[in-house]
Amino acid sequence: MTSTAEQKPKKVAIIGSGAAGLGAAWLLTEHSPHTVTLYEANDYLGGHTHTVDYVVPSTKDSEKPLTVPVDTGFIVFNPVTYPNLIRFFDHMNIKYIPSEMSFAVSRNKGEFEWSGRNLLSVFAQPQNLWSLDMWKTLYDVFRFNFHATELLELPDDHPEKSMSLGEYLDLHEYSHAFRDNYLLPMTASIWSTPIDKCSANFPALTLIQFMHNHCLLQVLNPIRWLTVKDGSRKYVEAIASKMSDIRLSTKVLSVTRVTESSLSAPKIVIADNNGGHEKYDHVIFATHADQALAILGDSATTDEKNILESFQFSKNRAYLHSDLSLMPQRRLTFSSWNYITKSTNSSRNPNQVSLTYSMNILQSIDESKYGPVLVSLNPLYEPDPAKVFGIWEYEHPTFTSNVISSQQALASIQNLSHLQTTFAGAWTKYGFHEDGFASGMKIAAEFLGANPPFEIKDATYIRGKKLEPTLIGKAQRRVWLTIEWAVSLIVYLYTYVIMLLEAITERVRQLLDDLEQRQKDE
Repeated sequence: MTSTAEQKPKKVAIIGSGAAGLGAAWLLTEHSPHTVTLYEANDYLGGHTHTVDYVVPSTKDSEKPLTVPVDTGFIVFNPVTYPNLIRFFDHMNIKYIPSEMSFAVSRNKGEFEWSGRNLLSVFAQPQNLWSLDMWKTLYDVFRFNFHATELLELPDDHPEKSMSLGEYLDLHEYSHAFRDNYLLPMTASIWSTPIDKCSANFPALTLIQFMHNHCLLQVLNPIRWLTVKDGSRKYVEAIASKMSDIRLSTKVLSVTRVTESSLSAPKIVIADNNGGHEKYDHVIFATHADQALAILGDSATTDEKNILESFQFSKNRAYLHSDLSLMPQRRLTFSSWNYITKSTNSSRNPNQVSLTYSMNILQSIDESKYGPVLVSLNPLYEPDPAKVFGIWEYEHPTFTSNVISSQQALASIQNLSHLQTTFAGAWTKYGFHEDGFASGMKIAAEFLGANPPFEIKDATYIRGKKLEPTLIGKAQRRVWLTIEWAVSLIVYLYTYVIMLLEAITERVRQLLDDLEQRQKDE
């Protein structure tokens, strides 16, 4: 990499101040000779990094309302799969505190509920103790956790690696109870994707690699989750304080490449909604792919169009509120993430799902002082208007096999000398905050010569494609395989006994029929 002292200063524009834009802006401002202008269409920096001062409803009319900072977008991270973000926090002295990652499922307003926080919450409904569906769910949770990583170890051209989640679950005969009460609601909520699309279109490989990375496939030694103290805006403010040219409420309308000389790289002209027209040496699109394509318009190359248009995004509404009707019915099951599902058209299977974050749990907000503080994504019904503090709309990437191919092809349109543009965003990987922040930093370092104060790590396979076997891990696996063998034997014997009983019953019925017929004949 060229040293900062040897570089020719460039005038760089960054479009979008989400995680990717902030990562690039910080590294270029602090660790390169370039001048940076940051464009943001909203009236605040951060994109999904959006902290608001929640006012406790009972105090909103008092002289001194009681407030607490609450994150409505980016909330939690961990030291394993967010390596660049946490190094940045440490470098900038951004404080963070412990959080918790637990989940609950509530179907049809409490008709069926369970939570994974502890054994009591698993059987919060006593009838679950003798519910076959509950035991199928638990058995398949353990089975999935122990066997899912086998997919990662298969050759890249193996047919299973291109399967949708639904195809993978069908192949390995996972129960519908497991799908409906655990995996599909979780997938739909993590990626803010309609539950039917999770089964039909979502790549099984993407989900399993993500769950492996985030230690969601291990029962013991769960990953340690964290949250930024006093809200994630603390890191946004730290970056903003280092910059001199931030343009809020400035929507970029078009980007035009202008060739001034055959001997020099083109200049990039940005036109914005405030009437501005300004030339830059390089432009970083830190927006969603569809937004970048719309801004490029007719100036987009064929390759840019073909690659960028394959990325899709879904709009999701986030409500900050205090309405407990959007939580599970049983307080014992209250968790960090609460999947609220609904079955319609007399179907047992949930076809609607929403997610409610308990900010009291996630951000250690004292409920006895501030009351319930909740963030619901796409609630199944509107919360009580009197208990709603604010509503925001966020967009999240949706994943298909086509998207995975386009992610791999993205490198072919990055930083071409005759274009002088690059593309960054969480959508280039799994869609999470680390992905966005790291992609912005990587562009700043790899293509614009910034010198980061720490190594930029690729978190895609941060834990490898398989778990290294430990003594405890081997023991757990042997125990599980024994349980699996025992269950298979019990099911086999049960099936055999049932078949035998049915055969005996049928034979007895025939004998009785014969006896009855003889008596009639006599």
